[in-house]
Amino acid sequence: MVLGLALAGCGTEAPSTPGSPSGAPKTTPATSAPVTTGPTTAPSEVPSPTPFGTRPALPLDPRNKNSKVVSFPSTDGLTLTGREYGSGPTAVVLAPSGNVRYTQFDWLATAAKLAKAGSHVLTFNVRGICYTPDPNVGCSEGDIDWTNAWQDVAGAVEFMREQGAKTVVVMGADLGGTEALYANAQGTAMDGIITVSGLEESEGYIIGKPVLDETDAPKLFIAGKDDDEAYQAYQDWLKDAPPPKDGLLLPTETRGTFIFDPIAPSELVLAKKALTTVEEFLASVS
Repeated sequence: MVLGLALAGCGTEAPSTPGSPSGAPKTTPATSAPVTTGPTTAPSEVPSPTPFGTRPALPLDPRNKNSKVVSFPSTDGLTLTGREYGSGPTAVVLAPSGNVRYTQFDWLATAAKLAKAGSHVLTFNVRGICYTPDPNVGCSEGDIDWTNAWQDVAGAVEFMREQGAKTVVVMGADLGGTEALYANAQGTAMDGIITVSGLEESEGYIIGKPVLDETDAPKLFIAGKDDDEAYQAYQDWLKDAPPPKDGLLLPTETRGTFIFDPIAPSELVLAKKALTTVEEFLASVS
């Protein structure tokens, strides 16, 4: 059943690197895009990785006071940073958008709500996303590499299983949803996948029927009807993905995490609808 009823697009612009496993997406590195790396300065100095520049230390968001900082490896061995919220047998991994200026912090509002509702939630930064002055962001190892970021999603799933989760669902914003589908197709076991403004073709990933046929997790596709890229993926995936699957199409151009945490007050009703649909999906796979 498709439920018809929500920010600016989070484009993907940082370079990918070669050396992906056989079958992984291939891209041509962009020479002009910024690269973010882990801190390389002396311990007494404040690192200032691009693209953020040098800024004073920032305070911890009050909503993060009940979370804890964690680290875990990607499946190809990079150390990633994240935050855990709540507890319980059902874990939700929130995969971030595919843009160097979007981090785990953009999932904070949704993470807090899902944890309050009883889920064990993990946010994290993909490889190369690093901003140490902000405790709400933190620093993941490596260089920006969207082509292999699906292995960060896979590592996050494994980490939550190691923490005792019986059910692990991945919800990804735009490219994060694309990476979740690809990781599942590559063999990462998931109990559910929620794509929020997922992208069919981006950063070398092509999530068409051949990839979807290799996925085995129940799926919920969420998109805004006025977000052309996401709407196209929504239509194709809802048609081509193997069951079980469901969809929520919203009358908006808002993309990614902002569907749940909108800037415009007029979209709060859509945000509530989206969150309720997610909670219902989590209950159905738990």
